Amino acid sequence: YLGRQSQSFPLESQLSLLKSRLSHAITMSCHLIYPVYCLRFDKTGKYFITGADDQIVKVFHLGVGPKKAPDADDAMSFSYGANVRGAVLVCSLRGHAGVVADID
Repeated sequence: YLGRQSQSFPLESQLSLLKSRLSHAITMSCHLIYPVYCLRFDKTGKYFITGADDQIVKVFHLGVGPKKAPDADDAMSFSYGANVRGAVLVCSLRGHAGVVADID
């Protein structure tokens, strides 16, 4: 909590600690030229939802990647839960009347 300064842990040290724990993980261009106004993870942490100026809500799944189908020779399929880093678009929800600025 950065709002209250502690005598034993000054604000500069708190900010330094916070900056050391945060890092840029990824840049996603998922709404074309529109800025993303909101991003929300589900309770499991496997899905996240974004909303933007384009009036579209997009649902993504983390950790989805291609893996060989168990009963096919060279067939590739997408398998939920594969141990591959990244996010895959699950669906786009269109038809909102305005900018999607909050997801509750």
